[in-house]
Amino acid sequence: MPGLNEVAVEEQPPVAIVFWSFRIMVGIGVLMILFALAGLVLRAGGRLYKTRWYLQGGMRFMSIAPFFAVLTGWFVTEVGRAPWLVYGMMTQAESVTPSLTGGMALFTLIGYIVVYAWCSVPACITSCGCFTLVLKMLTMKSMPLIALPVRSLRPMCRSRLNPAHTAFIR
Repeated sequence: MPGLNEVAVEEQPPVAIVFWSFRIMVGIGVLMILFALAGLVLRAGGRLYKTRWYLQGGMRFMSIAPFFAVLTGWFVTEVGRAPWLVYGMMTQAESVTPSLTGGMALFTLIGYIVVYAWCSVPACITSCGCFTLVLKMLTMKSMPLIALPVRSLRPMCRSRLNPAHTAFIR
């Protein structure tokens, strides 16, 4: 089989798109793994909810990173098919599915965007609510104590005795 340099320019597949899309996809995947490991380290050290760069910058990027990883993977899959055409028998123009129109591809893309947006709204609301709660807890000067009556379920526990009768127990 001839190499890419030996094929006519008009028959060469777009290599740059596959090359860079694959590297972006893998790079985002590695970043997601490293970010998860950083979260484990911060959690083990008790600094997960106090580390601003992790919560503000990292969580925002990591919330959309899977979408871009899937998108670039889709580019690799679809554009990377071209080299598998039978050399000398079929061109790229002949390999396109004749029943697939631009409108159908656009409708599919819009469908993916709608589904991702629909799934991410509850996640964003939940994470923003939890983040706000954590921020409020971290910025409180002191927690208000609520006095609740303490009653033990053990029958001989001191808390069930009348305070007047506990003088001899002390």
